[in-house]
Amino acid sequence: MACNPENRSAFVMGFVTGITATAFFPLGKNDAAMRIYGGPAADFRLITLAFGLNHPADFTGNIESDAKLQTEAIADYFWGKGRWLLPAAGIGMDLPITSNLLLGFDLRCWFPLYRLWTDEQLPPIDGWRFGAGLRITPRPKPKNIPEISDIQDIEVTDTQEN
Repeated sequence: MACNPENRSAFVMGFVTGITATAFFPLGKNDAAMRIYGGPAADFRLITLAFGLNHPADFTGNIESDAKLQTEAIADYFWGKGRWLLPAAGIGMDLPITSNLLLGFDLRCWFPLYRLWTDEQLPPIDGWRFGAGLRITPRPKPKNIPEISDIQDIEVTDTQEN
């Protein structure tokens, strides 16, 4: 990218969003489970001129010092060649912590798939993102066990013959 990062000419705000498919694997009979998931994701970035850059000297027409040209070059870089494509994969585990709650742990990785076709001379780790998370969720109700409100009066009769 033909920009001088020390100029701080651009303000970049972004978020990653995606759609994942998940597979659940129960572990034992106490509602503990492991999950594996993955799917396509996109890195959406809003790139604007940094705050406070409105002095005429900031707009010289030279890429080395012109904040507007640098901001446009940064936007072209991030949105060009599919650099927004960032598929994700992850694993997680849910463990029971009470009779009503599960504690979940997650590890995720977003892959810079665009590196396959951009042919840039960057360090191997460049563009990768990693995340860890915790979650508390309601514990699922047991299956095939009726609720108390669902049980009606049952009449028991003696079927033995004397």
